[in-house]
Amino acid sequence: MAVLQRFDATGTGQFGTIQTFVAPTTGDYVFKLAGASGSGGNIFNTPTLTPAGGKGATLNATFALTEGDILDIVVGQMGTTIQATARDGTSGGAGGGTFIFRRISAITDSRYQFTKSGQAFEVLFVAAGGGGSNDTSYQGNVAHGLDGDADTIRTPTTNYIAANTASGSPSTSSSKAQGMGIQQYITYDAAGGYYARNSGQSLGGFGGGGCNDDAICAGGGWHGVGAKAYSWAIIDTASGTTGSNVGHGWVEITPPHINPLIALIYDRTTADLAEARRLVSKILRYGLSSLTEDEHSAYFAGLRGRWDYITLNRIATAGRYVYSLLNTKGIYFDVVALRNDWTVTDTPRTSQLVAYLAVLIEIKTWFPRAAETIPTQFEYLKWQSLNEIERFLFDAGVLAEVFSMEAWISDETVSGGD
Repeated sequence: MAVLQRFDATGTGQFGTIQTFVAPTTGDYVFKLAGASGSGGNIFNTPTLTPAGGKGATLNATFALTEGDILDIVVGQMGTTIQATARDGTSGGAGGGTFIFRRISAITDSRYQFTKSGQAFEVLFVAAGGGGSNDTSYQGNVAHGLDGDADTIRTPTTNYIAANTASGSPSTSSSKAQGMGIQQYITYDAAGGYYARNSGQSLGGFGGGGCNDDAICAGGGWHGVGAKAYSWAIIDTASGTTGSNVGHGWVEITPPHINPLIALIYDRTTADLAEARRLVSKILRYGLSSLTEDEHSAYFAGLRGRWDYITLNRIATAGRYVYSLLNTKGIYFDVVALRNDWTVTDTPRTSQLVAYLAVLIEIKTWFPRAAETIPTQFEYLKWQSLNEIERFLFDAGVLAEVFSMEAWISDETVSGGD
């Protein structure tokens, strides 16, 4: 079962959080991503004029990853505008581009590979953000922001143009009409641009969104030409659509088909708990950058001895898989509460966890001979109980697979006898 993982914006405005994906297996992954949209500019005393920002581009691609590959993800955020108190204000804020970077061991092609804080990266994909409109009040007309472009995707071998080298402090007023990209990620963690005049502000979205004084400006992206941002793919087979996303950007990654039972952990030990405590303590004391590459991979892949959102997602994915097999025998019940899309920023409420467990208990009723028990609450949960939950799901999954196959054979026999 290939489980899609989605990454959404982590905030609003110029600043956001860089997110991480660790490839769980080797194979072909399906990537879908979108840049953010821009905003309209100053309309002081011109209420009948309605400038609009451009829409973000979307990109689709299939690309091979190796198990353990680490991707750093910048999800573009919408550009914003603070209206001026005078006719001469600012343009709209451009939307941030959405970027996917892969960590690599060394630079082999400087056209699309770079170093940030001692770590080498290569640019896999960029979905361009939409542009910001003009200062409509000052210019006396409407010039909407341009859509992020994905009709002419830049690649190493097709339509290649060097990446945008523009960069600027997100706290210093400075025009960035052509948007920003890789260099802004290196220097300012992909913060959006900032321009201010007469109390008005043009604020580019996280992901290198541009800003400007009077004229339109480009979104974040691989590069910008004529106030339009362009998308990028490391392969020629990617496809995209210009101006097809409104709002913040997003990323969806679907890994190769994997039986979720394989990922279950039911043999964790006290040594696993000790290792989890060691890494968490190291991060709290010295920061995430203090981890070795192996420690970083282990941490983001989900530590065996840690109870976190990755564990919740793993258990839920296996539970939903078992449920899908029960469906083949006409067994249905509500599994909405068994969420498998938790993120690192989520804090599950007690009521959510109670409902989550209730679904697992319902699944358990269909396998009464299973010796493992399902706890009635997650509070003060011990590692032995986690082992039992995941061992039950593994056993139930194997039984359900046989159960499902028997149903198929039975159906074939009946149909063959008619």
